[in-house]
Amino acid sequence: MKDKIPPEIAERLEWETARPNSHDPDPQFPGVKRIHYTAQECEDCDATVIDRHVHIRQYQVPTAHWRKYCPTCQHFWNPTTDEFDIPQAQANAWFRNYYRKYKDNK
Repeated sequence: MKDKIPPEIAERLEWETARPNSHDPDPQFPGVKRIHYTAQECEDCDATVIDRHVHIRQYQVPTAHWRKYCPTCQHFWNPTTDEFDIPQAQANAWFRNYYRKYKDNK
């Protein structure tokens, strides 16, 4: 299994040790104990992050819609600029106004 992992990924993995009752030093199904991430610059907020992730959540008010949130820069995704550049209060106002206009045009 370890042979099938690309070397650039395998060098960042820390494997679990074999069980003490195992005669084989390499267990049949080794588990990954830890992944060592490299620091990179965030594509959206230009901050240096180690483990970047984005929260995507479905909101129900004013109607069902999805929002993206970057916990590193603590901003929401702005649909008009296509970047993470608005705080929660502005995101609430933007989506409320957008769906109000959408509802009025129906």
